[in-house]
Amino acid sequence: MSATSAQQTPEPTTRDDMARAVIGLGIGGTVVMAVVIVASAIGLPEAEFQKRTQMVLTTILPLLGTWVGTVLAFYFSRENFEAASRSVERMVELSAEERLREVPVQDEMKPYPDFDHVTLKADDPDGRGVLLADLGKRYKGKISRVPVLTAARTLFCIVHGSAFDKFIAKKSLTGGAADALDLSAATLADLVADADLKPIVTGMTAFIEPTANLAEAKSKMEATPGCQDVFVTSDGQSGGRVVGWLTNRRIARRSRA
Repeated sequence: MSATSAQQTPEPTTRDDMARAVIGLGIGGTVVMAVVIVASAIGLPEAEFQKRTQMVLTTILPLLGTWVGTVLAFYFSRENFEAASRSVERMVELSAEERLREVPVQDEMKPYPDFDHVTLKADDPDGRGVLLADLGKRYKGKISRVPVLTAARTLFCIVHGSAFDKFIAKKSLTGGAADALDLSAATLADLVADADLKPIVTGMTAFIEPTANLAEAKSKMEATPGCQDVFVTSDGQSGGRVVGWLTNRRIARRSRA
């Protein structure tokens, strides 16, 4: 905010003091006017006295009531508005949660096998036969993450494009170091064995049963630090057969719907 703008907008304390002064002077002036009018009528004929006191009741007192209303509006409108805003926010959040409860995960998940994935062979449980050069070709278009399943159709890991790129960059920069890796022969097993990336590709996932709803899936995802993927398995456990896959983007889209 510029200095000119700051000078033009009074600070809240100054504004409050100005409002109190203006309203106080207005009410005080009104009361003084009423007293003067009534006092000036003393000694006049009864009809004239009643006329002037009636004028105070019909003119001055309504004006005083207006000032009181101004005070109430000034000091309470902002608090009422903020309270109403908080109430609306809570209603919106509740509505989003209720909407998610009404959506079964089976209606929103990507069902197996209708999503791009890699399945390990029974004799290759560690992914040594999956070249990273081949895995890298899958990251194109809208595909930014690739689940890897075991031969028994349980989840082995999920490799996001960011994790894949981080591993390639890390190994490229090692040069002639002892842990240098021939990238042309690097495999999924090498990536999963990396101390920095293993927790990311194998630990940042959540699992849920097919009978659950999106609200439960969202809760599971939020309970797992860094989680962006929820897998629907036959028993809701990590060892169950994968029957579907939910991403954070799908859940977020339905939360806003």
